[in-house]
Amino acid sequence: QIEHLAIRSSANGLKILLTHCKQLKSLHLFQGSEPMHILKDSSIKSALKGIRFEGLRALSLYQQFVIPSNLHELFPSLTTLCLSHCTHIDQETISKNAPLLQQIEQLVLCDTDLQDEDFLEMIRCCLDLRSLVLLVCQNTQVKTILQALWSSGGRIKDCFFLGDKASMDRCLQSKEYSSLSTRLVVRASHS
Repeated sequence: QIEHLAIRSSANGLKILLTHCKQLKSLHLFQGSEPMHILKDSSIKSALKGIRFEGLRALSLYQQFVIPSNLHELFPSLTTLCLSHCTHIDQETISKNAPLLQQIEQLVLCDTDLQDEDFLEMIRCCLDLRSLVLLVCQNTQVKTILQALWSSGGRIKDCFFLGDKASMDRCLQSKEYSSLSTRLVVRASHS
């Protein structure tokens, strides 16, 4: 009967929970005590084979998860993806997850290590993206973020940016972004 689940677990604990929680609408995974990427574990893959979480619309991955390439099969209805403190998200990983990213409408990135080209590739893959939340993503330049919003041609309706407000304000003063159609909310981070 569980619809919303946040769990910090070992692979075995997660396997047991996921194979029984068929009504999930949101899932928040924290890295367990074992130094491993839980969803890439072979026993997890085996246990979840053939299972589809049809109703799950929001997935949050926290702390150094490498995104496995079969997430779109597990979560065919997923529209909200949050990646927090995740590392090693490169273009190869993004490409493998294109089927998942293509269905995402809201993307939240918090303190990820995305470089400029990787960020642009991720946004390009999110064909249905309407809302973007960026929280202290220091490895992605402000100009790159604005370039992605501009390139979307208004497809991305809203963007919340928490980070270097001074740099963002300077970039927004340029003529290049004067007619940006995305509603952009900018706040300064104090970290």
